[in-house]
Amino acid sequence: MRDEVEIFVARQAVAQDKPLLAICRGHQMLNVALGGSLWEDVLDLMPEAHRHAYFQGHPRDMLTHEVHFTADSRLARILGQSHKPVNSLHHQGIRELGANLRPMAHATDGLIESVEVIDHRFAIGVQWHPEEFFRTDKATLGLFEAFVHACE
Repeated sequence: MRDEVEIFVARQAVAQDKPLLAICRGHQMLNVALGGSLWEDVLDLMPEAHRHAYFQGHPRDMLTHEVHFTADSRLARILGQSHKPVNSLHHQGIRELGANLRPMAHATDGLIESVEVIDHRFAIGVQWHPEEFFRTDKATLGLFEAFVHACE
C-alpha cells in the first residue's frame, strides 16, 4: 500500500506541477512512478558498483562517497558545487530512468544520485539524505531553501 500511495503522490505532483523534493526512497519512487526501474540490490546487481548501504552500524551523517553534478543542472546551481561528499543509506538505486527525468548527479561508480523532472518548476530527487546536513552545510541548506521558495 505504501508503494501505491507514494507512486500516486509522485505522479500527481508531477502532473500538477507541484514542488517536490524526493529523498532516498522518494527519489527511487519518483523514478518508478514515471516508468523507470531500479537496481534491486546495487552492490550485487550493478556492474562496477561500490557499497552504498551504510545504514546499519554507521552514523547517518557519515560521508561515504562523492557525487558529481551535471554542470547545467538545477542542483549544481542551487548547491554552487560541481561535486559533493554525501552519505549513503540505501541498497537500491535507479537502473533505467523514468519518462521526463534527467540525471543531475552520479556517484563515482555511475549510479544516478539525483534527478530532475524536465520542464517542471521544481521536482528534484536525491539519493542521499541532505536532512542530515542542513544545520552544518550551507549548500545543503540552500537545497531546502530552494524547495521552500518553490512552495511559496
